[in-house]
Amino acid sequence: MIFLLESPDTLPLSRNLVVFLAGVLIVVFHYVVFVVKKPRLFTGNHELRQFLETHVPTHKESYKPPILLQSGILQTVLSVPFRPGFSKKLNLQREVFSFRDGGEAALDIVLPDNCDNLENGKESLVVLILPASFCTTKTTIVTALVQAVVNSGCTAVVLNYRGACGIQFKSPKFNTFADCDDVAEVIPYLKKKFSSSRLMAIGQSAGGMVLAKYIRENQKEAKEYLVTAMMISMGWDMVRGYHNLNAPHFINRLVIHRQHLSWMKLNAANMLRYSKQMGEKAWKPTVDYKKAMTSKTIYDFDQHLLVPQFEYESVKHYWQDASSRGNVLKFSIPVFCLNAEDDPATPGKLLPYEEAEDSNSKLALLVTSKGGHNGFLEGMIQRPEHFVERLVREYVTAVRTHGHELPQ
Repeated sequence: MIFLLESPDTLPLSRNLVVFLAGVLIVVFHYVVFVVKKPRLFTGNHELRQFLETHVPTHKESYKPPILLQSGILQTVLSVPFRPGFSKKLNLQREVFSFRDGGEAALDIVLPDNCDNLENGKESLVVLILPASFCTTKTTIVTALVQAVVNSGCTAVVLNYRGACGIQFKSPKFNTFADCDDVAEVIPYLKKKFSSSRLMAIGQSAGGMVLAKYIRENQKEAKEYLVTAMMISMGWDMVRGYHNLNAPHFINRLVIHRQHLSWMKLNAANMLRYSKQMGEKAWKPTVDYKKAMTSKTIYDFDQHLLVPQFEYESVKHYWQDASSRGNVLKFSIPVFCLNAEDDPATPGKLLPYEEAEDSNSKLALLVTSKGGHNGFLEGMIQRPEHFVERLVREYVTAVRTHGHELPQ
């Protein structure tokens, strides 16, 4: 009998290999057991639940975030660079929409592949997309949604915010979470323009907040014009959400909060150029532009610019006006929302679970354990479609082909 004895020199290497493999097994075990989970669906509307169960299979699949991007903060920060944008040349046509107050915004209309022009683009469903704050059609998280809508065989229309896409400010109106007047003008216009088509809307982050406010404050009009609405990473409670952005993670304060504040200041700077052309009358006397531009927090910026500009009593009053938590039962059309429990701006504890499960609710709230804010990534490389885009594609397709099954 021959005994093979291990050389003493190989023992440390063997131990290191065992330790390494054990560590890998622990990480994989933790990922499979505690990270990969199926989303939870909250709704008291049986028709809406049945619609999703039948036509949107992704909502029942386990969400698998990248093993190295389990943090909601990382998903939030990397949501834009991990999406490639348009994978092919799209049939995009731009219109400059003029509002009643003289302001303008770019409407980007993207037709499906089988449509050459607007006259031939009489699709059965047109989807209005309201982007996240300071995002445009060219921002990858928006282009990914556009691609998903077009892949569904529908026409996508992106309402870019005032001052974006090279459209200069022509009125002193600042974009806010609580102002849905622009949306209230664009939706009837699109309904008339695409008179033979049905219309639905998708709101992303701040765009979802604006869309939700439009639906709850214009219940009759929303029901007349829109078949349904979908919101992604929508903020439900701005007051408590702001406090979460400042604690407990320093990355929230140093990266997410600071970046958003810088975008707000940049937008205000663009508006200042307009005000210099039009004179000081463009601003209300109570607006302190200099203090707003030197603000260290979003709270201070809102206090010095948005609160006086829109005549709110306080920042808290403004934020409460923008929040839909506590107003879910005012939704007059079916609303499908996607949120993540680890969203830095709207964590799971701020979501309206009980309101969604009310028997009179028209809200279906889908909640993943991971995903961050506008993240929902599924790989460590750029890919044209992640979890959220797949969900959008399936829901839009279902509305186009089986919209009659939605609750009225």
